[in-house]
Amino acid sequence: MKFVFVSVVLFCIVVLAQGTEDVQLLSKQFRTNGSSIQGSGDVVIFSPTYYLTAKSIVYDKEKKTLDLQEDVAVLRNNNFFSLSNKIFVDFQNDTTTFGNVTIFENQTGVWIKSNDANKTAQTYFLQQSKLSSCDCESPFWSIEFTSGDYDTKDKWVNTYNTRLYIGKVPVLYAPWFGFSTDDTRRTGMLHPRVGLSNKEGLLYAQSLFVAPDKNWDIELTPQIRTKRGEGVYVQYRWADSPYSLLHIKTGAFKEKSKYQADNEIENQTHKGYNIDYTRSHLFASGDSQDGLTISINDLNDIGYENLQDLDNSSEKLEGAKLTSKLNYFYNQNKQFSMIEFKYYKDTRNKDEEGNLVDQTKILQQLPKLKYHNYLSNWFGTRWTTAFDIESNNYTNDDETTPTAKTTDIKLSFAYSFDIFQEFLNIDLNKNFHSKLIDYSQKPQTYENARYIQSENRISVSTSLLKPLDNTYHTVGLKVDLTTPQELDIDGDIYLDETDDVALKPFGMEKTIKNINILFNQSFYDKTSLTHILNHKIRQLITIDEETDRQDKKALENEIIYYMKGGYITNKIKYSNKLNEVISTISEIKDSNDYFAMSLKHSKTKENENNNLEKDETIIIETSLKFNRYYELGYKQNYNLLDDLSSIKEYYLDIQKKCWGATIGIKDQLVSAPTIDNDAIREKILYINFLLKPLGGIDKEFLYD
Repeated sequence: MKFVFVSVVLFCIVVLAQGTEDVQLLSKQFRTNGSSIQGSGDVVIFSPTYYLTAKSIVYDKEKKTLDLQEDVAVLRNNNFFSLSNKIFVDFQNDTTTFGNVTIFENQTGVWIKSNDANKTAQTYFLQQSKLSSCDCESPFWSIEFTSGDYDTKDKWVNTYNTRLYIGKVPVLYAPWFGFSTDDTRRTGMLHPRVGLSNKEGLLYAQSLFVAPDKNWDIELTPQIRTKRGEGVYVQYRWADSPYSLLHIKTGAFKEKSKYQADNEIENQTHKGYNIDYTRSHLFASGDSQDGLTISINDLNDIGYENLQDLDNSSEKLEGAKLTSKLNYFYNQNKQFSMIEFKYYKDTRNKDEEGNLVDQTKILQQLPKLKYHNYLSNWFGTRWTTAFDIESNNYTNDDETTPTAKTTDIKLSFAYSFDIFQEFLNIDLNKNFHSKLIDYSQKPQTYENARYIQSENRISVSTSLLKPLDNTYHTVGLKVDLTTPQELDIDGDIYLDETDDVALKPFGMEKTIKNINILFNQSFYDKTSLTHILNHKIRQLITIDEETDRQDKKALENEIIYYMKGGYITNKIKYSNKLNEVISTISEIKDSNDYFAMSLKHSKTKENENNNLEKDETIIIETSLKFNRYYELGYKQNYNLLDDLSSIKEYYLDIQKKCWGATIGIKDQLVSAPTIDNDAIREKILYINFLLKPLGGIDKEFLYD
């Protein structure tokens, strides 16, 4: 087929549409008739933005009109595509008329088919139309309307006299329906959340998202629970620089008096706020780094968190300490500095023993100062040093309980060398640790303390590698001998369980003479160098310095076998005193394109020497994909000892090209703002139905 190239003289959008873009044309036949330019036989028009094809074309230079006939296809920016039997363009009035047109938007997959359509600069006006994102011939869902418009700039569709069809069955009518085909960040209403509970009534929540600028937005979410109460939550996000983000969240929910009384809820209104700010690159330059983190949180009870958790994703079973903090660090090649403030609040009414929580007795860390000098060598020798200093101010509002200012100073010296042609590595360490404690209490009960100890540590290690047929085998063995020495002690200080437990928050762990044996071996694939198997053994032996009596602590054994999509692991602790396993954790995790599974079993026996409590738990998560689009899933966290399941969930998820649906049943324990802080059990049937990219609806039904 022979094509004739017509140069820029034929078509220039610069001339045609007062535009800025050159257009070129190819056609089998080409002729002029007065002011009319005619092309026929597989016409191709292209520019940096557009690519058009048609059977014939007529351009009138005087009227500045363009008429394309038969199989007219238009592609813009490799994203927007339309197909029609004719297109008439009036460049002077900036309008376009289509005949029997189908419009495709590639990014979202939405198409609109219309008998008649007109277009202004950026808006299509449609008559007797149909839209969907499914297959054009037999769509799973479609929307038909008598008239509508589509703004290509704002990517917004309005339809009038609208009918929603599932297959060929009409399921919904609306006099007007509007939606966005844009999935980017923009102002608008987010899809609603709907739930139904025999206890709380109908739940409805829908967010208004306002994004007036690229660097900040607001999200306002009112919600109503017809039998329980009403609330509203607000979120504000602001990026004041490329390296920072501010996130503010606040809100309140008010209980109906009857619901509050029937369910023994402590507070009628649940309220709180969260302020989070992160920032890097404040003062740092070059090779240094710094960062600021601010997190300020407050709430009157756990209901503030739970009632805005519409996905029921919270795994908290009881109220816990709420932490507010301010942290700034500055890191250089050889030095690290940090200042941190922490403030704690207990959200519970009662503690584990049933006593009322007294907020004034909670210790606050205001502030913590830390300086660390990284390990450095002396003039290029094998001698190295490291230095740390940390200061804490522990305070509260109860003058009768002890508070303190503490200072920890650590200084380390080390020398390392090899022997037997680098077969053995030997490290010699001398460590000093000094702790100063200044108590504050009325009346003053405890004497200010000072404690200084040193440690002598000898470490002997070796590491071997042996190539096998298809793998590498590495073996490592390390033995540490640590001998402490008490240099100075004065005042009241917590060092072990024989000391006053009231001083434990300010104390330090006294080092006991010990031998620590570590064994590690691994297998690697010779080609990819990926891990195949890893095995670790650790045995700690403490030695009484007065009697030289040895005490073998629990032997720790861990083995991990790595697979293509996961791993199998087992960790055990074996008591040398009881000659039995006191703790075991086994886990298998594997996944591929069709199957995923995570199974974890943990069991511990009560053991005071190792701070263990009796417990046995199994956690399972599994999913199976079939026929490409369908997924069945199951999840459970089950305590075998108490015969109690904290969560059990079954679900079916379907994700087709143009629609998706999820249906599931969830039975879980959730924290509740009750007088006794008792967790409550919720049984939920949830359904999510999504028409892509229009949006969807979530429904939850709480049942007994």
